[in-house]
Amino acid sequence: MDEKIKSRILLFALISEGTLAGLALGWYYLSVSKTLTLFITTNDVIFGLIALTLLIVINGALYIFASSYQAGKNQLKIFSDTVVAPLCRSLNLPSAALISLAAGIAEELFFRGFLTDFLSQYLSLSLAIFIANLLFAYLHLIGAIKRFFAVFLIYLSFGLFFSILTLFASGNLFPAILSHALYDFLVIVYFLKRK
Repeated sequence: MDEKIKSRILLFALISEGTLAGLALGWYYLSVSKTLTLFITTNDVIFGLIALTLLIVINGALYIFASSYQAGKNQLKIFSDTVVAPLCRSLNLPSAALISLAAGIAEELFFRGFLTDFLSQYLSLSLAIFIANLLFAYLHLIGAIKRFFAVFLIYLSFGLFFSILTLFASGNLFPAILSHALYDFLVIVYFLKRK
C-alpha cells in the first residue's frame, strides 16, 4: 500500500477517534458522570493488565466457539483477511501505537463513559449498557452485520466486557482504556508479523 493511502488511513482513524474523545472528554470535564472516574494508580494499571489477559482468553474462547460453526468460521476468516489484515498491514509500529491508544481512550470514554451514562438517564442501566455496546459493535463493522454476524457478536462481547470492567469492577475508566489500547495494539502487531 502506498504512503499516501497509509497517511489517509492514519488521519481518518485519528480524526474519528479524536472526535469521539473530544465529545467524551467534554462530557467528563463538565462532570456529568456521578459514577465514573478517570485516574491512574498502580492498582489500576495492574487491573488493566489483568483485564487484558482476560480479554485475550475471552477472544480465544469466542473464536473457538464461532469457528465451531462453518458459517462463523467463514465469517471470521473473510473478515480477518479482507478487513482487518489489510488495515493492520498498512501501518507501521508508531502509527499502530498511536491508533491503538487513540481508540482505547476515545472508545472507552465515549461508549463506556458518555453514551452509557447519557442513556442511563432515560433507561435502566442494563438497557443503557446493552444499547451502547450494540452501537459499539455496529460501528466496528460499518454496518456489515449480516455479512459478519459472528464478528458482531465478538465485538458486542468485548464491549460488554469493558462495561463490566468499568461500571461494576472498578468504577474507573482507566483499566478499560489500558486493556483496550493494548489489545488493539497486539492485534495490529500480530497482523503486521503475518505479512
